[in-house]
Amino acid sequence: MLRYILTFIALYLAYRLLRRLISLPKGYHRDEGVDNASGAVMTKDPACGTYFLKSQGVEARVAREVLYFCSEECKEKYLEERRDE
Repeated sequence: MLRYILTFIALYLAYRLLRRLISLPKGYHRDEGVDNASGAVMTKDPACGTYFLKSQGVEARVAREVLYFCSEECKEKYLEERRDE
């Protein structure tokens, strides 16, 4: 029984080590990523959750923060929801 527990712990530690070695580079957010082949930046629409090219998005400044939306409709929907809060 002890052998199984020690094997499990060793496998878990190896898994954690591999995950750390393969982890995302510093400055990389899960919501935003760079396609290294083309340099295109993907981002997530805060209103609908769709991922899109940041360069093709609609920009809006909300409370000193720059947000990007996939369309004018999503931008308006998000801003309307913010007004209702």
